[in-house]
Amino acid sequence: MAQIYRILLPVCWLLGLLSILAAVIIKLAHLSAVLTIAPHTGFIVAGAFFLCALATREMQRAVR
Repeated sequence: MAQIYRILLPVCWLLGLLSILAAVIIKLAHLSAVLTIAPHTGFIVAGAFFLCALATREMQRAVR
């Protein structure tokens, strides 16, 4: 289980950062009409990934 946590933590952080980047690109390039997605959706998804990272870190501490 500890190996899964070690893999999941950086993956969640990376996906969170990519979600923020995608949201900024959608906002700056005015792609929301083309992609039918609002830029704030990317920030909500990023928040979910960062919460996943925090929860994973706490679970990792509980395993030790």
